[in-house]
Amino acid sequence: MHRVQSWTSRFLSYAGWAQLIKSVLFSIQVFWSQVFIIPKKVIKCIETICRTFLWTGCVDTSKKALIVWEQVCRPRTTRGLNILDAQTWNKTAIRKLLWNMCVKKDRLWVKWVHQYYGKQGTVWGVEAPQASWMVRKILQMHQELETIGWNEMHIKQMDMFSIKKLHKDLRGEYQKVEWRRLICNNVACPKWNFILYLALQKRLLTRDRLVAWGYVEVVQCVLYEAEDESHNHLFFQCMFTAQVWQKILHWLNIQREARRWDEEVLWANTHCKGKQARAKVYRMAVAVSIYVMWQERNQHIFKQIIRTPGMLVRKIVQEVHLQGRKWAS
Repeated sequence: MHRVQSWTSRFLSYAGWAQLIKSVLFSIQVFWSQVFIIPKKVIKCIETICRTFLWTGCVDTSKKALIVWEQVCRPRTTRGLNILDAQTWNKTAIRKLLWNMCVKKDRLWVKWVHQYYGKQGTVWGVEAPQASWMVRKILQMHQELETIGWNEMHIKQMDMFSIKKLHKDLRGEYQKVEWRRLICNNVACPKWNFILYLALQKRLLTRDRLVAWGYVEVVQCVLYEAEDESHNHLFFQCMFTAQVWQKILHWLNIQREARRWDEEVLWANTHCKGKQARAKVYRMAVAVSIYVMWQERNQHIFKQIIRTPGMLVRKIVQEVHLQGRKWAS
């Protein structure tokens, strides 16, 4: 809480808040996860702080969340942001203590455990009802290890214990999404990729969603008032954004008309995968285009700033050139 309150978070984007969670907030939790079994109530409190900070940039309790936390903790290839699940990581890290009990018998605390609770030179499968709560929990962790094929013999043959590898095995596999290449292999700025990530899951706060929740009453698109604003309309059925995207396609030397959002994503998944420079430039152009269009929509509403499609095209091309130079260097 002290770390979050000390940050000038109002000057950061979603991507900046996510980076602070990964690099600072979870580094605190990761350290203590290897020492103590953190109670579920404490883990829930940690997740609440991180979730609130990610979507609001503050620590005040809020239910605002564009993506559910369980999905945020998944890998990027499976609709997530690759943020660690605190409870799963804690369970995984504590299992290293069980490995220490089985392998590191030269340590003083391991000798003490074997002296009081070990049977026939092993602690694998020992219940020890007279032991403390934490010792009992550590001894009981062999049950979940056996479910993934890790027995005592396998544990003793390990020269080193990899928390990361065990965490991956316990987490399981998730179904990968088709548009993962637009996010994972995109060299665009993190804030562009984050808005693209929300757009790919149709979680941006467009007016049709806000009207359904009762936050606003007007559903007309601010960029093209003849139609209602929705995700599919904004990308790229709107006459304004369609002109912008059509010119970007022409600049990329792609000779086709601008299509609906789902069709554009399908085309990108088919034609712009791989590590070729042309594919990377296209993915970068998609990310910055979505970001600039969404920013233009918000500035039109909140600041009454109106720009022409040509101005947005020049802005997008300039950003692609600047980011491309950073990537090339």
